[in-house]
Amino acid sequence: MTIKTMKHTNLEILQIGFKEGFLLSQNIVSISDFFINVKIADEYSAITILCELDQNEKGQCVKMQELYGIELAKQLRLKDINLPIIFSSFLSRKQVYKRHPQSEILKFVGHSFVQLPAKPQDFIDAAKKLKTLSPLELKDVQLFACNPDGIVNAKIHQIPYLSEKLKTEGSAYVKKELENYIKEMHLAFHQNYESYLAEFEKGFSIINETSIERAIDAVAEKAKSLIMDYKRKIGKRVTNDDKKPWKLLLLDDELNKESKIVKALEANGVNVIYKSAADEAMSVLEKDDALRGKISVILTDYRLYEQAQDGMQVQQQKQGYAFLQDVGEKYYSKVMSAIVYSGMPRQFLLDNLNTFKIRTEKYSKADFKPGDTGAINYLVSRIIEVGDKNYEALLALPLGNAGWRNHLHKYYLVYRNLPDYEIKEREICDYCTKWIDQFRNNQNPATPMIKGDAFEAKLKESEADTISRFIAYYKTRRLAQYLYLYFENRRKEKIRNEIADILMHPEKSRKNQKTIDGFFSQVLGVSLTEFPLGAAMEELNWFEYDLDIKVLNSYNRHRERFNEYENLIGDFISGDKALMQLLKENNYCIKDEKGNEITFSTEKYNPYLFDKMDLGFCLEWLEKQIKEMNKYAIEECIQLIQQLKQAWN
Repeated sequence: MTIKTMKHTNLEILQIGFKEGFLLSQNIVSISDFFINVKIADEYSAITILCELDQNEKGQCVKMQELYGIELAKQLRLKDINLPIIFSSFLSRKQVYKRHPQSEILKFVGHSFVQLPAKPQDFIDAAKKLKTLSPLELKDVQLFACNPDGIVNAKIHQIPYLSEKLKTEGSAYVKKELENYIKEMHLAFHQNYESYLAEFEKGFSIINETSIERAIDAVAEKAKSLIMDYKRKIGKRVTNDDKKPWKLLLLDDELNKESKIVKALEANGVNVIYKSAADEAMSVLEKDDALRGKISVILTDYRLYEQAQDGMQVQQQKQGYAFLQDVGEKYYSKVMSAIVYSGMPRQFLLDNLNTFKIRTEKYSKADFKPGDTGAINYLVSRIIEVGDKNYEALLALPLGNAGWRNHLHKYYLVYRNLPDYEIKEREICDYCTKWIDQFRNNQNPATPMIKGDAFEAKLKESEADTISRFIAYYKTRRLAQYLYLYFENRRKEKIRNEIADILMHPEKSRKNQKTIDGFFSQVLGVSLTEFPLGAAMEELNWFEYDLDIKVLNSYNRHRERFNEYENLIGDFISGDKALMQLLKENNYCIKDEKGNEITFSTEKYNPYLFDKMDLGFCLEWLEKQIKEMNKYAIEECIQLIQQLKQAWN
């Protein structure tokens, strides 16, 4: 495989696979070097890849008709290479797409195509039109173009929209498209499609308004079956991977477990708790012992009816909108969002559901018909997206820090449930990004911090003014976390003092170390050395997507470890009746004189661990209980404590 470069003014393009180079420079690298040292990518403006490569990245021969250049491009993307990629081939793009069963990447943002033979200017023109992929765009390519299950998942989301084309394009067109989907999905997994295609054509010889939804469902179900088989084949754990860790509370007097939307949610791994009365739904919330998360989203109807004793349908005493109002008052601290799915007109819903303390999205059953597969699939996708985001936010709540818990948390929740939350969050991200640019260019930007100590609302202050002051603290907190990483990377000493010099309000004294420590722990509510634990999800997303500082994987690995620790401790406690009884008597919470506190699950006895300090406190508590255990439990407990201490170290 030849690796060369072409130069044109300020463009330098890496060429992979070309026997003849264009405007070649002397800078020639090997593909193995390129893969090992990803930083080499910083030297180039774009990459051109010949689809008909005759060697792979290991120097082994491959058949040119296999179009291995597409596979190589996927590997580059999975290595986080975000440069534009220009594919080239002696075939047309349509021919390449048709011949390669997993060539979806040709359609994605950040990729172009030049058919050979071509002039150097053709590649230069293509490169000028492309831009480097953003972290979000790169993630999209990795998820939906670089693995067969991702490619087929993307097709599943496209299938329902064929129902809309039945009237405009006709039955023959829709049937042909469904048959193409069947072929493409099977070929993506290198499976023979002829058997299922014959079965489909037998069951759906005619596609019309009566059969279209069933046909779409059949193809989608087959696609999901292929994905499951593939995951099992490569050793993925199918059941756990596909189950959501959060629950959805459904309040509706008509929808139930047989409804299409409920079946679609459950098919996507969502645990749906469905209730037909507001009081029943409120009881579910009261029993939900989750700060860290069971129910993270509510789906409710606006109107709720019940059958009276005389058989007449009457309105329930508490309607869906009144239920939401109660949730906003009592449970907004769980950072849930609500989705109203009602038969009421959408404009009515928009006009009448904007005053609650919980963010609410509105969808009318007139627009998203319960029997319309395409509409329901869209709504289900949105519900899952909201549920995932809420669950992430629940896990990331920085409640392990007393300053955050006692001073900032309440106002953060008010801020997060504002109707214009997304707009305000974007403004904060842009402000902090601009501040960093100025800081790194030695422009000495002013701190956003206003004069003040630990955050509290002021007497006779409007909520808008309180949130405005909170945002000043919130910006400062975000910048403090960035500066910690910045100075740590430069091996600075006394990092906290450096940050305090930059971010503390000019009128606050920086002479007293206790004052500086209090600025972080009580005023900003941040434990710098625990980062990325202790950061709110918005802060983590800002690092990941605005600054391109990869923190989410690190955060998720930390979180997974703590989940494992929680399960191990919960399993041990569940096997000891005395410990179970002790937790019940203490309302599933342990405390000490220093103010340390840990809550346990009422179901599995798992502790809710925020950080290693929580883990240490929990292990100390277990050590104190050893004297009350029998000898077998003592041995098991000692082994557990040693195992967890060793795992953490």
